[in-house]
Amino acid sequence: MLFKELITEYGHWFPRKRSRQLEIHQNDGLELIYIKKGNLEWEVDGVKEKVRPNSIFYTLPWESHGSTKTYESGSELFYVVFPLNKKYQKKSKQYQFHKNLMIDSSLTKKMIQQLTRSTKHSYPTTSAFSYLLKSIVNELSQSEFLKEESILLLFQSLILEFTRILHKQENFIIQEDGLVRVESFLDELENKCHRLWSLDEMAECCKLGRTQFANLVEQITGEPPVSYLNRLRIEKSKLFLKTNEMSITDIGFLCGFQSSQYFSKIFKDYEGVSPKSFK
Repeated sequence: MLFKELITEYGHWFPRKRSRQLEIHQNDGLELIYIKKGNLEWEVDGVKEKVRPNSIFYTLPWESHGSTKTYESGSELFYVVFPLNKKYQKKSKQYQFHKNLMIDSSLTKKMIQQLTRSTKHSYPTTSAFSYLLKSIVNELSQSEFLKEESILLLFQSLILEFTRILHKQENFIIQEDGLVRVESFLDELENKCHRLWSLDEMAECCKLGRTQFANLVEQITGEPPVSYLNRLRIEKSKLFLKTNEMSITDIGFLCGFQSSQYFSKIFKDYEGVSPKSFK
């Protein structure tokens, strides 16, 4: 079966003065869209989503999607609906591409898993994805020599690039989630800095590994975790030194230091003077 028989839905929307509306609709294949221009507000199954210029938008079979705005005249986009191995009558979590497209089933499975568990349908594009999708639309619109072979190679490259984008976005989401947890932990650490923290214990509180936790702390504070912890302890000790008659040793212990010698050393490293001189 030829591509012109497999791929029947594709196109290029140009910006234009006359108003037009992207009405709510469904497709029986995987639709990939490259949005070149326009700040759009679309929805998928009733859930609204902002779509920015230079982004990708996708929908799975039988997802109702379209614009929440009455008219969108200034947008420019390229779209293709890619055929699947069969006509699905309802939504599924297990899709495969048509066999003539020759996409590895394990790659498709990985991509579909990422798409079905994603909470959004729009991602930043890459120059490679934009070029490939535009090229597929152009090839489908023309009658050139070796057109079939060209579209097949472009399509396979597009799916590889899209899978890479999804993988990077998944890692980004995981990173963002970890960042939020570390920020929350650091907010609480100021009141808990007197505790005998180990790096493993701090990382465990954030449900992260030691290395990832340390990297995120340094990203947020500019310091490794232990250095930042000591800074909090020193700031706390300065308050006691100025307002309390306790001994320097007791203040050190109260702030989390296990010996007066270590307290004095760290204090001088951070403040340039000894606790006694500061007091």
